Amino acid sequence: MSIDNLELAKSAGKASEKFLEVIMNFLQDPLEAVIVEGHKELINRAIDGKKVNPEMFDFLCGYKKLVKQQKRKKDIGHMALQFLEDSAEPQKIDIDWLEFFFDKARLISNPDMQLIWAKLLAEEANQPGKISFSLLHTLSIMRYEEAEFFCNISRFALRSFGTDEVNLLIFISTNRKAYEHSGITPSKLKELERLGLIECDFNAEYVFKNEENPVTKKVFVSGIQRLVVYGDPANDSKIKAGNVEFTTNGRALYDIIDTDYKRYRSGIFRFTIKKFKSRNCRVLVNDIEI
Repeated sequence: MSIDNLELAKSAGKASEKFLEVIMNFLQDPLEAVIVEGHKELINRAIDGKKVNPEMFDFLCGYKKLVKQQKRKKDIGHMALQFLEDSAEPQKIDIDWLEFFFDKARLISNPDMQLIWAKLLAEEANQPGKISFSLLHTLSIMRYEEAEFFCNISRFALRSFGTDEVNLLIFISTNRKAYEHSGITPSKLKELERLGLIECDFNAEYVFKNEENPVTKKVFVSGIQRLVVYGDPANDSKIKAGNVEFTTNGRALYDIIDTDYKRYRSGIFRFTIKKFKSRNCRVLVNDIEI
């Protein structure tokens, strides 16, 4: 561990120190001095009219690219420190996972995407085994515009009361034009489905159904709002819940994106209530029937 990294780890706490110890093998600087001296020699030989070794030239150019990639990995690794929890267990991260992670992370140059990768790394340290290889692969081939779109639809997710469940409530099959105003279209949703982040069914709707109780009741929370929805009594007490839901990988990505994207706007909240009521569901907000 370098002196700079050691001081950084000490100032950040034990979890960060352990974290840096685990990832340092992936953040070691290449021998930049070799490149500097090599470039000097190439310049001096050119000035003196001497023949330049093409193999040396190719080697140094390739090494310069490697330095850039190492810097990206280092930037992502250091950004991850701010998202570590005191209970993090970085020593339990699978070594093959780290190899795979940094092999993909070295190619990420967009600062916003680097931040997502940093959060993924921290999340894996916080909960070893949570971030799958398939999610890392998905993000490595994901365009920035697709990442933006994922953040866009995350505004339509509501958390279930008393559980860790998150439900993506998008009723696009019957309200296509309304969602188009928010930049949400079936084709864009299908792109995220192909990436394995969501599942879509535009012909039918996903439903909530309590098999152990004749009346289905679903409770959502949004800030200080508590939304209670009762199932359609004319349809076996089912609650139709739109055409889109998160996959396991989609939910893991949702957990690490910025909280501002996940804030449920009042306009979306009212729209969602309207959709539930149009599906013959009884709706209460903070114990007041709507």
